[in-house]
Amino acid sequence: MLLALSLAAGALGCRGPSLPAGSTEPIVIGAVLPLTGDGLEGDGPFYRDAMLLAIREANAAGGPIPGRRVELRVRDGEGDPEVAARRAAELVDEGVVALLGDASSANSLAIYDMVTREARIPQLSCTSTSTTLTAANAAVPVEDRFFFRTAPSDRYQAQVLVDAARVEGMCGNRIALLWQDDTYGRPFAADVLQIISEALGPSAVVANESFAPASTSFDAQLAALAAATPNCVVLVTYPPQAGVILREWEALEPGSSTRFIGTDALFSSSFVDEAGSPATLDGFLGVAPLTQASTPQFNDFADRLAAVYGETAEPFQSNCYDAAALLVLAIARAGSTDGTAIRDALRELAAPSPAQRIDPAGLDVGFARIFEDRPIDYEGASGPVDFDENGDVVADYVIWRFEAATESFVSVRTLRPARTP
Repeated sequence: MLLALSLAAGALGCRGPSLPAGSTEPIVIGAVLPLTGDGLEGDGPFYRDAMLLAIREANAAGGPIPGRRVELRVRDGEGDPEVAARRAAELVDEGVVALLGDASSANSLAIYDMVTREARIPQLSCTSTSTTLTAANAAVPVEDRFFFRTAPSDRYQAQVLVDAARVEGMCGNRIALLWQDDTYGRPFAADVLQIISEALGPSAVVANESFAPASTSFDAQLAALAAATPNCVVLVTYPPQAGVILREWEALEPGSSTRFIGTDALFSSSFVDEAGSPATLDGFLGVAPLTQASTPQFNDFADRLAAVYGETAEPFQSNCYDAAALLVLAIARAGSTDGTAIRDALRELAAPSPAQRIDPAGLDVGFARIFEDRPIDYEGASGPVDFDENGDVVADYVIWRFEAATESFVSVRTLRPARTP
């Protein structure tokens, strides 16, 4: 089936999604998101709404190509790489000019490997952070790279996570790792293990346990952790699995002093739901890219999101808005719906002059400047979104903590990676 998907996507890429000049048909952008499944489905609707807000505002501003509105078609990746690739292939078959998503790194990689790269249309994820995606771009010539993301790579997050654990003084020299064995967890855990070993010595890692993505019970792994008596456990997984793990740990080790520290995937209200009780998460510490900074760009985005959808901004919604906004600006810069032209335009959206900066609320200004053939620099709601040669961005990170008393995530401090990996 996977081979068939790849061949189908390749055939579609030969056709190309570009429409004749002067066409008034909609410009269709696709999105594959987790609306159901067993991982990030609680967050998929939030990501969709942020993307729709950007499309809504682009159309209100007259659109990236005069006379043609933009349409967003969303498909459910179901938290499954094979399903996500199939949905993406269906969207390409419908003539989308670019694709947003998916949320998980495993799904995004499947879509890129089997669909969008062969179809030669840009793909932008706003939440996938695995270093495997950087490697997928780096493995091919620059002219064949079509993947971008507005969330930073885990090559930085692993460093920040270890720094956070040391800054908070919670781990000492007895650290355990518990991670999901997939495209997201495997390289992340390897980076954490390397960084801890370099900083504290290999003996600082007292346990290193993995589990299959479909696991529903973690008795063996947790028993091994308990026997190792770590000061803290670095947990790399998604909300459903993390919720079960914490409940099982509480039953196995009631009153344990062992602390857990998590990653960006757990910086979500769905994690609270999966844990079953706010008390279970009280004091849980984690790190994540800083997606809700107190900047004029983010605050303005949050106000507009609340006005249109009645939502308080969730983590990574700003990244999803930025991904959609960058796409429509790139379509305007390309003056075309050709995938390669849009891809090349994405790389041109960082201009050296602050005088040409465009904020998220200024898509109309961005279109006007582009139509006048002036350079622009899009300063996103999530922060600077200047892509490097592999489609990656760099960001600051927040150390977050969940407080049961207020049932909320609070920012402890922000950190920048201590080194460039």
